[in-house]
Amino acid sequence: MKKSSKIVISVLLLFAIIPIATVPSSAMTPFPPTALPGNHAKGTRFPTESGILIENQSITYNLSELPDYEDDSATDRYSGSVTTEYSLYNPTEQDITLKLSYIMDRAPGESYYTEREAEMSKHSLMINGETVQPSVRHGLFLAYQSTEEANLFDIIQDEYIDDGYCGPDMTVTKYTFKQSGVTEERAKLGFNIHRDDSYGRCFYLGKDSYTSSRIANTVGLRLPAVENGSTFEVYVFGNDLDDFPEWTVYTAYYDESETTEGKIELIGKETLSFSEYVFSYYDTELGISEVDFFNMAAGEMSTCINSAEGLAPLDKLHNSFKDFAVTGYIYEITIPAGERLVHTVVAPAYPTIETAMEPRTYEYHYDFYTENAIMFTGNIDIKINTPYYLINNDQYAFEKTEDGYSLSLTPIEKIDEYSHATHGGVFFTLCESENPEKVETNFGALVIILIIILIPVFIIGGAIKLISDGISFVINLVNGAFR
Repeated sequence: MKKSSKIVISVLLLFAIIPIATVPSSAMTPFPPTALPGNHAKGTRFPTESGILIENQSITYNLSELPDYEDDSATDRYSGSVTTEYSLYNPTEQDITLKLSYIMDRAPGESYYTEREAEMSKHSLMINGETVQPSVRHGLFLAYQSTEEANLFDIIQDEYIDDGYCGPDMTVTKYTFKQSGVTEERAKLGFNIHRDDSYGRCFYLGKDSYTSSRIANTVGLRLPAVENGSTFEVYVFGNDLDDFPEWTVYTAYYDESETTEGKIELIGKETLSFSEYVFSYYDTELGISEVDFFNMAAGEMSTCINSAEGLAPLDKLHNSFKDFAVTGYIYEITIPAGERLVHTVVAPAYPTIETAMEPRTYEYHYDFYTENAIMFTGNIDIKINTPYYLINNDQYAFEKTEDGYSLSLTPIEKIDEYSHATHGGVFFTLCESENPEKVETNFGALVIILIIILIPVFIIGGAIKLISDGISFVINLVNGAFR
């Protein structure tokens, strides 16, 4: 049988397999990862040098229902919460004021990769049962900053950032260019700058721009060509250029081996301050203070200018920091000399949902600030008020109670005479069934994906083979006629 005939038969067989491989979505588990991430609940981190003692910490989960992240309205209505109470004591002879911060977790989204905004209405702070009205602040964790045991004080400032690299009065130079004479459909535009000349400035060429480093010690800035006769802008943040580099027009978007004709003409230049640029994206309805909004933009820009990265990090700013800003509270607690008080933190409790179990399982995490451990004189008592089953209970041995489950831990556990262990947190898993079963993964979806990918390959391959055979036949026929 000829190869081309085999290809045709293979394609027909693949089409015949599709109905067999197709299965209802309800019969399949989601493609990995199968877990929908939740959040780790946390309390408050106290300054260990304050002199305050933590006599006890109680953690109470109220979980009368289980969440559904795939339904936004159900997530909004979800009432699962965790309440942390600290019994604090000031053993000294003077009043002690603690300045504290609390970061709110975002509500989980409908998929593995999404999150929603922090739900401020589900968070509250109290002192001896009375609600505290804290300051709401926003910050941005930069790439080099760790979010482990994060502190809001680490990422916010009360004054506008002005660190020598970036500040409110930093110059922003706007260049306007006009394109003409470019004929290639997938052409791209670009210029190169020596890496030493990129320090002290960052560039922005539009949301589709990118860097190219094909030449040693050179930063290449690239963007797709626009329509002839159209204009585009290039922003230089920080030190302006003595002379703008020469533009090059490349024939293809992903290839720089060939250049083509085209003209990029400078038609305008103006300057503005960095604060003017930043606040052109500010909206009071965001609920973010002006100083926090500016400092989030300035923090990223300062890092870019200092490290000579080339392209300015403006995606978050242009989106007004939606989905990126960290929201939290800043507040103070004063404990009079020799007095005690109870500090309460209430937050929503969002578990990680394992969708590969039937019924689904819900794993809740609570992280302890390990620095707090040396301040304890008592225990950490945990209660779970819930009608659901607690499964996989081997590690912590929660006890069954009338309302759910309970556990008591010592913050620092003595191992032997010379060493000890600090508890970093606790977790537990709830389910509607006492014995959930793992759903067998059905590879029907994978088969369908492979078929969708392979069918065009076979068809194109078969077509190429048939054309090639046809050309060979014609060549052989012509050659035979002239023999």
